[in-house]
Amino acid sequence: MSNPTASKYYPLQEYLRQCGEDGISLDFAAIERILGLSLPRTARLQRAWWSNRSTGAVQANAWLLAGYHAAEVDL
Repeated sequence: MSNPTASKYYPLQEYLRQCGEDGISLDFAAIERILGLSLPRTARLQRAWWSNRSTGAVQANAWLLAGYHAAEVDL
């Protein structure tokens, strides 16, 4: 089993976990500040990158494990 803290998206998971809000809206720049790195190009071009799939997407695991779902994406 992989270590979730090893994911480059772990800082987002922790940010969301500590947020304590029912819903939160973050733009790409805010997510990049939280992560300390740039999002991949596909995050800005493909809605599928933001899908709430629990397998095969480490980025989705970050928000799902924090108790959130991506609901709206403005590319």
